Amino acid sequence: METSTEVEIDTRGVVPIDNPQKSSHCTPPEGCHGLCLPNPSRVAFIGGVSSGKTNALLCTLGHCHAWMPFKHIYLMSPNNETVRAGEYGVLDDVTCLDHFPTLDYFAKRPGRSVLIIDDLAWNLSRKGSPSQYELADRICGHVSSHHEGGLTIMIAQQTHTGIPPNTRRLVSHWNLFPRRIAVDSIGHIARSCMLEKATMRKLFDFCDGPYDFVHIENIPVPHRGRARKNGWQNVRGLL
Repeated sequence: METSTEVEIDTRGVVPIDNPQKSSHCTPPEGCHGLCLPNPSRVAFIGGVSSGKTNALLCTLGHCHAWMPFKHIYLMSPNNETVRAGEYGVLDDVTCLDHFPTLDYFAKRPGRSVLIIDDLAWNLSRKGSPSQYELADRICGHVSSHHEGGLTIMIAQQTHTGIPPNTRRLVSHWNLFPRRIAVDSIGHIARSCMLEKATMRKLFDFCDGPYDFVHIENIPVPHRGRARKNGWQNVRGLL
């Protein structure tokens, strides 16, 4: 009996149409480290002072770069030059940004890129057209997914609510450090991760080391568990 390799498309429903602006979107091949994330991604690292979130961010950046090198690395922080020479000193050729640039800035710099936003005060001005508030929303949303080559966003913040609600809704991957997160905030965080509060509590219980963290993907990769301890160890029986 002959078999066909052609995929039948039901024309009564939605027909896939390629978007040329998203041609760079892809997921890591099976076997890559769990911190090697799809291109592009919007990643949050949440934990208090000395939780290990910056170290985890740098390791994630390294695994992503090893799979598919970044052409441009951007950094936004309260004190760019000090931070660049300090905890981000391991990175080469970093472009510091003192504010969210207009959208044509990234359009003129194609290629796979990453924007690191470290402990930024998100009380952004709504003055001007476009305002800093509008630009942050568009860059973390539209530009991230439509930039030629993809623009991954990596946000390091001490509290979950330190990230504005409109930006939190865009996060595709969460890295949570239970030892430096207030217990009464678990419910709010669980909703952002599209999980039940009880499930989030159980995930936190798996992190018994001082720098352990839970990695949760809102856009799961087929061959990986959606929740993983320290980015690589699947948490069995929950997700």
